[in-house]
Amino acid sequence: MRYYRAKSLSNIFKVVVLTLLILFSCCSCFSQGKNVGKLDKSIQELNDQDPKIRKNAAETLGSIKTARAIEALVAALKDKGLFVRRSAADALVIIGTPAVEPLIAALKDKDLFARSGAAAALGRIKDYRAIEPLIATLKDEKYGVRSGAAGALVSIGTPAIEPLVAALKDEKYSVRSESADALGTIKDTRAVEPLIAALEDEHSSVRSGAAGALGKIKDARAVGPLVDALEDEDPSVRIGAADALGSIGTPAVEPLIVALKDKDPSVRSGAADALGSIGTPAVEPLIAALEDEDPSVRSGAAGSLGKIKDARAVEFLIAALKDKDSSVRSEAAAALVSIGTPAVELLVAALKDKDSSVRSGSVGALGKIKDARAVDSLIAALKDEDPSVRSVAADALGKIKDARAVGPLVAALKDKDPSFRSGAKGALVSIGAPAIESLVDALKGKDPFARRHAADALGKIKDARAVGPLVAALKDKDSSFRIGAADALVSIGIPAVELLVAALKDKDLSVRSEAAAALGKIVGPLIAALKDKESSIRSGAADALGKMKDARAVEPLIAALKDEDSSVRSGAADALGKIKNARAIEALVAALKDKDSSVQREATDALRKIVESLVTALKDKDSSVRSEAAAALGKIKDASAVDPLVIALKDKDSSVRIGAAD
Repeated sequence: MRYYRAKSLSNIFKVVVLTLLILFSCCSCFSQGKNVGKLDKSIQELNDQDPKIRKNAAETLGSIKTARAIEALVAALKDKGLFVRRSAADALVIIGTPAVEPLIAALKDKDLFARSGAAAALGRIKDYRAIEPLIATLKDEKYGVRSGAAGALVSIGTPAIEPLVAALKDEKYSVRSESADALGTIKDTRAVEPLIAALEDEHSSVRSGAAGALGKIKDARAVGPLVDALEDEDPSVRIGAADALGSIGTPAVEPLIVALKDKDPSVRSGAADALGSIGTPAVEPLIAALEDEDPSVRSGAAGSLGKIKDARAVEFLIAALKDKDSSVRSEAAAALVSIGTPAVELLVAALKDKDSSVRSGSVGALGKIKDARAVDSLIAALKDEDPSVRSVAADALGKIKDARAVGPLVAALKDKDPSFRSGAKGALVSIGAPAIESLVDALKGKDPFARRHAADALGKIKDARAVGPLVAALKDKDSSFRIGAADALVSIGIPAVELLVAALKDKDLSVRSEAAAALGKIVGPLIAALKDKESSIRSGAADALGKMKDARAVEPLIAALKDEDSSVRSGAADALGKIKNARAIEALVAALKDKDSSVQREATDALRKIVESLVTALKDKDSSVRSEAAAALGKIKDASAVDPLVIALKDKDSSVRIGAAD
């Protein structure tokens, strides 16, 4: 009984197992069939007109990861769509090793995109079989393909070193150049000697590439050859060599110091740049080089110390301000400015040096550093016995812009030296508003130089507070001072108009004359200001032109009636009303329909003023004036003009009668 029961269970177990096997097989076949269908569909979709469908198809083929898709994906590297090409390349990278040979073949394809995409994909797959074909691709006529191949070799890395080294001797310079760049990026020291040899290559791009590569590898063996390369005839090679030496660092310091003595200025310059890049390790040797007998070495050393900005160099750079060579002094001063704040105290102390060149250089440096701690000492330097030091001190104070300097600088306007006076004036202009009161006081002084420079400075500062005192200065007996004051008012512009217009009624003929001349000069800039970007400027210009009542402004003001800003249109209408020119009538009548009520009001008022003016003109002695007035009144159609026009119908002149009748 037990036997039959066990046998029965065994049979049941066999049936279950068999059933599971059949089901698994069916599922597997179904799944495979499903994938096959998906594969074929995606391959077909790579030719779809919609780039999005083509892109998705490439991504799907990458997820399936089958060698059957390789041929279609390689073909898709030629697709017009950038994202389709990228997705195809990504899919080939996912497929990996089976795609290598087809991709190698694609490196020779006629299509640029295919070659470029194949190179990039091979670099990502990193299969050593691609190395030689990629090196061959460095000969490609298209830079993008060559660059892609070089990048791929870099990605492959160490296995590509020996072939790339061999390629440094290729007959085609583009291959040699790209190989040098790739070796530098890989940074394998086995490439150092071959790259040093490449510094002698006949083509400059190869030499430059080799220098750059050696800088990336940073091997001390390259220092000597790179220093020699600083003498290369090609500037790109010299620059590359200098950069490389700077990257190598400390081992390059001594040879670079020696290179500062080279006869070739480009070598000296390159060496100085490299030392500046090396930084702190180069400071002590560079300080020592400031004592070199060769001025080019001293100059280069000073320049390098300025780039490093190490406070240890300050004292020695100040001493270098005494150097006999002007280029050394100049570089030392520039270096001190670069070092900045840490140099201030020693520079202030140097203002008492016996050597005027040291004082002058220190003053100039302090001005560029702009540290307020130097102000009092610079004010004292305004009384230096050397006029050049005084001038530089004035300039320095102008750069710092500290109000404490205003009084001493105004006093300096009386100095006998014209360049110093000019420098003091420039400094006051730079200081600006804080100098206004002192400059206004200087207008009333007795010194002619101080008064003229004060007026000029006030004009350049353009502060409205100066207008009244400058208008008062138009009464001065000194004609050159009056002209200077008038010119200052012209420079101030809009804020000066009202007082200048009032000055036209002054009892003093010279005041009226200068005011009129100034207003005449202001008209042009004000008309130009009607087109300024800022509406407030346009509005202010319109207001000023109205006060001036200059007929030259009529047409520009008429144009301003169409300005996008209502305040400008309103101001233009008001100004035209003040000028009272009949040419504005038609435009003002049109402005009565403006969307803005304030513009309508100003246009109405302007037309009223013009009517009053024209009615008065109907009584003018000149018949042509009466005739034009009558014609203009007819255009306005204002009721207040009827009675005057009726009277004009009796005018002796027929043209007036005809105008009135019309």
